[in-house]
Amino acid sequence: MRGLSASNLGVADLPMGIIIAAVITSVAVPAFWSAYQSLSVNMTLEAIEEEISDMLQMVRAVMDGGVGSNMEMKFEVRHWGSATVERVEIGGPLNGSSERFMVSYSITGYGKGFLCLDPPVQMTCTDLGQINVIGDGTYHLKLKHDVIEMVHVCSVDLK
Repeated sequence: MRGLSASNLGVADLPMGIIIAAVITSVAVPAFWSAYQSLSVNMTLEAIEEEISDMLQMVRAVMDGGVGSNMEMKFEVRHWGSATVERVEIGGPLNGSSERFMVSYSITGYGKGFLCLDPPVQMTCTDLGQINVIGDGTYHLKLKHDVIEMVHVCSVDLK
């Protein structure tokens, strides 16, 4: 059991090792946390934009089908990591605002974004203008080609 005795040098090196580990940790943790938050926002952004794009394709199909055509779809609002989808607003009132042509979303850590069809399609709900505000979760939407006040619109309602 030679060489296993305690020495003053071993005790003196212990605080220095702890200090070095603390410095490395204090530098590395913020960098990893920032990368994690950025990845969370990007993954959430990709997921919500993919879901909205799928919905807009179905809106286009309903509008191409003529007055009275309708479809139902599952719309899933999901988040990843520390980022969350605060809300999704589909369409808007038919009073001349640009909201009626777009689907907007808000993500923590990112802000607000929107997607719309080209050429644009007016979207509203059957309550004539109320914006559908959707939070996190899975929803069933009913899309219908309607004529409201002599204007072709896609009515989007929660089922």
